[in-house]
Amino acid sequence: MEPQRWGIKLNELTDLKESSRPIYTQLDVFGPNEELRQALNALTLPAYGILWWGSFTDLCAGNSDWSRHWVSAFTNNDTVDEEQQEAFVAFLRDHLLANASAT
Repeated sequence: MEPQRWGIKLNELTDLKESSRPIYTQLDVFGPNEELRQALNALTLPAYGILWWGSFTDLCAGNSDWSRHWVSAFTNNDTVDEEQQEAFVAFLRDHLLANASAT
């Protein structure tokens, strides 16, 4: 995550780095989870927010509501097979980046 890309600068950036340090420490120890994602978003919104986080394997497996939505939008299967992964990434780029630039 790059707060500077989203217009967070100087004192605001210093404050964000300090207040998010405990979240990143827990992220390092426990890995990504919904509670930490929401805690970080509470600090970064409205400048930017994390829609989902996890491993690429979890994303392709549809292990959350968000990833399940995108897997089912891409394929009729419950998961994205290894041979479909490159096309799935392109699909996500097309849909998510198009949506981001429209806002």
